Amino acid sequence: MRHAIRTLAVILLAIPVLNCARVQAQTALREGHKLYKDESFRKAIEEYNTVLEKDPSSIEATFYLGSSYHQLYRPGKDETKVNLEEAIKNYKAVLAATPAPADSKYPILKKNSLSALIGIYADDPYRDFDTAMKYANELTSSEPGNLQNLFAMANLYEKFGHVNEAEGAYKKATEVAPTDVKACGALAGFYNKTLWDEKGVPVADGMAGRGRFEDAVNQLKKCADLDPKDPKGYYTVATFYWDQCYRGPVVDDARKKELADEGLVYVNKALALKGDFVEALIYKGLLLREQAKLTRNPATRNSLMEEAQILQKQAVELKKQQDAEAAEKAKAAVASN
Repeated sequence: MRHAIRTLAVILLAIPVLNCARVQAQTALREGHKLYKDESFRKAIEEYNTVLEKDPSSIEATFYLGSSYHQLYRPGKDETKVNLEEAIKNYKAVLAATPAPADSKYPILKKNSLSALIGIYADDPYRDFDTAMKYANELTSSEPGNLQNLFAMANLYEKFGHVNEAEGAYKKATEVAPTDVKACGALAGFYNKTLWDEKGVPVADGMAGRGRFEDAVNQLKKCADLDPKDPKGYYTVATFYWDQCYRGPVVDDARKKELADEGLVYVNKALALKGDFVEALIYKGLLLREQAKLTRNPATRNSLMEEAQILQKQAVELKKQQDAEAAEKAKAAVASN
């Protein structure tokens, strides 16, 4: 009986101590977050270590301790590599932790730890495709159709030269979200990168390549059609045609004329929706100049150049007008405050 009473007394005496430690841990965590937000990472590390001294099970403090060390790492500076090692250790500790059933923060902490580890193993000094992919697969396994996850996978494949796999990830994004302009544009942007040879075969890392123009511009047309009331989509298609005509690998004048003609079709679509679209006016002028270069009829050439010059002047005047209106609005906004 006396032993039971002594045991109960010890437990009762320990409760205030535990409560005190918990309060101290919560206070240190709040202070750590404040310092982290202020980018005082060294001082934040001290606070997060205090949290873990008082409450070793704090997954939140473990993550932010790792993230604070990560922020102190400077690529190329060997003396800061120890910070990256500490970051890795703490991120892995988050993944190995067993969260309480009511811990609503853990899924985000786990996701952020996985994202951080993917980034670390995608670059020097720990650059390793298999390790980075292991964490990427763990990140995406729960949401295989998540666009951000698909973009992350595509970027990882691309970074390590796995061009075909990257294309597959970008294509899957367009299949998962067929009406999403961002997913559509990401695939077009990928095709515009210089990752292939003239036959469309991926080039080795470090070798000069070219983009897949036809695939890129056809994808951009699909993007424009997703939002037919937005002139920017058609304008973007026109800029691709001009760029390919002006500095692409095309040497045949007939093909160059086709590119300029097609570019004008799309820039006119943009201007039909927004007549004061300054950038579209500029590109229409540029495309007319390309047409002028490709015609042998002097009268037609002069007419095209004259129209291009008129558009250039119109664009300059519109830009001045729009800048003046924006300045007036900004001035009025300041005055109203």
